[in-house]
Parts: sequence; C-alpha cells; structure tokens
Amino acid sequence: MEKYSFSPTIYFFISLLLISNLLFKFLFISDGGLWSDEAASIAYSIPPLNECLNISKETAVPPGYYIVLHFWLNIFSDSEFSIRSLSVIFSVLTALLLYFFAKRFLNKETALIASLFFLLSNTNLYYAQEARPYTMVLFLSLCSFFIFFEFLKKPTIWKTILMGIISFLLIFTHYLSVFVLVVQGLVALIYYKRDKNIFRFYFFSLALAFLMFSPWLKYVVRNFTLVADIWLPTPTFSQFKWVFIEFAGDKILAFMFIALAVFSAGWLLFEYFKERKIIGTTGSSIKNDSIFPPARFPVFSFSRFHPVPFSRFLSFLSTRINIPYLVILGLWAFLPVILGYIISQYNAVFYPRYYLYSSVGLYLFLSYLFSAVDLSAFSRFLPVPFSRLPAEAQRRHGFLPVPFSCYHSQLFFKILLCAPIVLYSVYILDLSPSKGEDWKKIVPEIIKEKEAAPSPIGEGRGGVAVIVSAWYQYRPFAYYYNREYFRDYENTIELLRKDNIHCIDNAAGLDSIALEPFRKIILVQSHQPVADPENTLYKQLNADYKMRGTKEYEGIKVTVFGMK
Repeated sequence: MEKYSFSPTIYFFISLLLISNLLFKFLFISDGGLWSDEAASIAYSIPPLNECLNISKETAVPPGYYIVLHFWLNIFSDSEFSIRSLSVIFSVLTALLLYFFAKRFLNKETALIASLFFLLSNTNLYYAQEARPYTMVLFLSLCSFFIFFEFLKKPTIWKTILMGIISFLLIFTHYLSVFVLVVQGLVALIYYKRDKNIFRFYFFSLALAFLMFSPWLKYVVRNFTLVADIWLPTPTFSQFKWVFIEFAGDKILAFMFIALAVFSAGWLLFEYFKERKIIGTTGSSIKNDSIFPPARFPVFSFSRFHPVPFSRFLSFLSTRINIPYLVILGLWAFLPVILGYIISQYNAVFYPRYYLYSSVGLYLFLSYLFSAVDLSAFSRFLPVPFSRLPAEAQRRHGFLPVPFSCYHSQLFFKILLCAPIVLYSVYILDLSPSKGEDWKKIVPEIIKEKEAAPSPIGEGRGGVAVIVSAWYQYRPFAYYYNREYFRDYENTIELLRKDNIHCIDNAAGLDSIALEPFRKIILVQSHQPVADPENTLYKQLNADYKMRGTKEYEGIKVTVFGMK
C-alpha cells in the first residue's frame, strides 16, 4: 500500500484535478432551467426542519439530502446557481477523495486513470449540475469504502463507529444505497475465516446504523411501494446494459471500456504464459516482490477449489496487484446494479442515477486491472538513452523532464493506450447538459401572453387561462412564474389558481375549472404519457375550442386554443 506523499508532481496533479472539476461543473451550471425533480428538492427543503421530515415521511425519498439543502438555502439563495452548487461541491469532493483513495489503497496509476475517467464522465457531470441527492450519495459511498478498506487492514472500535455513522447517512440519503452495505457485508463474510474481528466489528457497525435508522424504518415499510416510481416499467436486459453504457458515457465508450478490460486480462495471461515458458513449470519461481503483500482473499486461499493453472495464475497476479481489492472493486461496480435489476422484476427501482455510486467502482476496477499490466517491454521503442540511462542522466540529456524517470516509461505507454478513451471523452463532453424540460424558456413566454391578452368576457385576471399537466409540474412552473408563489409552498397551487393557472392531469380535472370567461386557453403538457396517456386534455379542449397553434419545447408541448 502506498503512503501519502506530497511531491511537487502530486501537488500539481491535485491542483489540476481540483481546478478542472470546478471549471467543468460550475462553468455552465445555470444554463439549463430547473426540471420537476429539482423544483421538488427545493420545495421539500424550504419548510422548517420538522416539516421537511414530515414531508419525507409521506414520500419514497429519505430526508438526508433535503436536510442538508435546507441549511444550504438558509445560508445562500434559492437561485439555480446556488441550489446546484451543493451537488457540484459533493462531486468535486468525490473527485479529490477518489484520487486519494486510489493512491492510498491501490497505486498511482489507478489514481491517475480513474480520476480522468471520473472528470470526463458525462453522466457524473450531468448529476453534478442537478439539485438531487445523487452526488451526495456518491461522496458518502466513497467515504464508506475508504473507511472499509482501512477497516480491512485493522478493525478498531473508532472505525466501527465511523462506519456505522456513514452507513446510516447513506441509507438516510437514498434507500438504494443499501447495496453498498450489501457489498461490504458480503466481503466481511468472506473474510470471516481469515479474521473474525473484521466480520464482528463490521456487523456491529451495521447494527449501529440500523439502531440510528430504526425510528425511520416504519416509514420505509409504509412507503415501500412508492419507491417504485409509477413511470418506471419492469426493466429489460437491454436497460440493464444501458446502466453501464451510461456509466461509460455512450456506446462507443462502453466498447472502449470493454476493450480495455479484455486487453488487460489478455495481456496478463500472455505475460503469465511467457514467464512460465521462460522459468519452466517446476518449482515456485514466481516471487512476490510487489509493493502489495499477497493478502490472499479467503475465496482464493484453497487451491483445491481451482485448477492448478488458475491457482498459479492467481499467484502470478498477486505479484502485480492486491487480488482481494480487485474483487471488492468488481463487486462495487457490478453487484448493486445486478441486485437492483433482480429486485426491479418485482418492484421497479431501476434507473442509472439510483446506482451512480457504482460508476466509481467501475472506473476503479478497470483502472486497477489495467495497472497490473506490465508494458516495460515497449520501452525499447523509445530512444536508447530514454530506456537505458539512469534517471539523472536522462534529465541531464533532456530526455525526461524532472521529476520523471525511466520508471515512467511504462506509465507513458499506459496513458498512450488510454488516449483514445480520454480524447473521445473530451470530444463528447457536454459541459451544459440538457435537463429535458425547458421551463426556463416557456414560462416567460406564457407571462407575455397573459399580459398582452385582452380583458376577459367575465370575471378573471386577464383573458388567458393556463392549464398545466401533469399536476405536479406546478413547482417548476411556479419557480419561473412567481418566486414568491413558489416559496409559499403550502399555498402555491391556490396562488396559481387565482392567476388562472390550473394544474391537473387529464380531462377529468376540467370539471372544476370555469373556462367560459376566457378567450384563450394555453395547454402546457409535460410527462403526458404518464399523466394523461390517452391525451384526453387535448381532445376535450380541441372539441370545445379552436386550436390556434402548437409549439414544441424541450420536454414540453404548448398548444393554444381560442374561441370558435
């Protein structure tokens, strides 16, 4: 295990990593308007703290993030920049912690490559600019694994207490982060024969987390069916694959990731057989001179469970990397998604953002596997002084900048192999990702329509009535229509109704609205397949009024009706 070192190179890379993350994630943070879930996050966080908790008791979302956002809003404003900044900060902290995690428990190559994957991830950039709990879960999950890896070295009571607190915060922020604890619990169980204290102390930390979470448990049980959002269908295998495509960035990057993993595994097998051909098949010729002690994972401790060649390959691999850590990273990357997919066959809780924390496990798994590859043989393709002279001589002759040395020739070739992934990631990087609903553009236009409308035939404010569907879209509409209406969370719908803005799902809601006094009706439809699958609102209004025009916005359709 590498200890922390703070050489000028490390300082430079950390500074570059910090600046790049801040620049990428803050630069266009206010470009896209809030969408419905972000507006709901603010609405859940505006009330006094006890009311925030009461609101969460009636929903499928735990209140951890909303409590943090509540205090954040009390310090800063409720502007787009302000509320999204909290997610950016969690994402930037994750980027820094990811580097230190990989450097401490894995190696510098893994820290460098995984940090680049995370920095250039469109998916993680998207959620860094969204006022939702996913980057907070990402940060807490990485904190949890950081302590867990320390825990595997030497379990102590203080680490146990800290693990319990972080585990509680995880499930108090998002219920599906419980799969992080499942992964860790499985590892602790496998470690049982090697060190019973790891098993005992870890499950004591789970008991502590359960004790802290127990007052909230009854609300989880009561609202369990609400966890499966009604718009989420039972996932197919294609949707299962799509989660990992999202983690990669797109299909091309997913294929590149697969190619990197296949190359790493294939090259390691090639090196193994090449070494066996040179040293022969008799005796124990593979020495463990790696900086990583063997620390065999219990499942690999008994060669009788595996063919002899496989056991020898594991022995060879253990001279390059810590096999237990590679297995843990693999479980972190894949097991939560697999478990979520299986559970979703009965209760749909399957969407990439719910398992965003596994993306970090995927980047670390691929980077760590690739770091085991020895490409020093390629150094012969470099100029002779570069591959032969000592480091000091190389610097003197100008072949390498300080503090690089011959050791870095292998890192050079690994970066070269990763260059296609990095360059393509930069090419598709979207610093201002779309949120799917352009309320920021549409609401000001509706305000202009209302202000320019002639006097109504009967009573009413203006000659325009606005109907917003689905009903829950009143939050982002109110945010851009009148911020004071939005902040008055208990009366927002009523205040909008007084301005002749009605929020309903389908034509059944028209019975409670008196549309006769209005010369113009503006129908605003969003999430129509969910709220009004038969499109009854449009059909009813089209039958009673004359359609004057329609306009498509991002995720929103606006239709204007007038008197016949």
